Amino acid sequence: VLVNLELFFPVINYRLVGIASAFILVILTLVFAGTNLSLREGANLIMASEARFRTMFAAAPEAVFVLDPQTRRILSANPFMAQWLGYGPEELVGLEIDRVRAPDSLEFQEEGGGVGLTGPHLSPRPRYRKKDGSLVDVECTEADIVHGDKTRKIVFARDITARRQAENEVRRAKEYLENILQNSADPIGIVD
Repeated sequence: VLVNLELFFPVINYRLVGIASAFILVILTLVFAGTNLSLREGANLIMASEARFRTMFAAAPEAVFVLDPQTRRILSANPFMAQWLGYGPEELVGLEIDRVRAPDSLEFQEEGGGVGLTGPHLSPRPRYRKKDGSLVDVECTEADIVHGDKTRKIVFARDITARRQAENEVRRAKEYLENILQNSADPIGIVD
């Protein structure tokens, strides 16, 4: 045999192993680059969503706050609530809800057992105390939200003091007219 190829088989095997290893490394690099890119895109989407939520929270034309039901402390409050109640921007955070709610207000209604997200519900009409001590009638809509392994309450509060005053005036006028009808010495009839 003029040419003995047996000596070249180990070289050929090493070259094939090297080519296969390089091919596998290229594929793994492409996979990790794509995964890293999708993770980055996911992080950007989450940050954009958080920015939109913070903008809505800050610009809401009603009082919005997040409450920890166990400690009864306000965890976050929007600027409208702080201004409406006469507090500074960061004074409400960490404040116990009992400092804001009037003592004669009813407690939060428990709902859903704290698992998952429960739907919003109207709470009884409590009264909130402003920083100067004056009281306002409010209507609250609240919902349980799960944050990590803890349940929090998000509360939307609307000042209904003017509406309550108007309702009281209408009630007094109705009572006055009913009193006239019931106690009149002259007969009064209504014809449709």
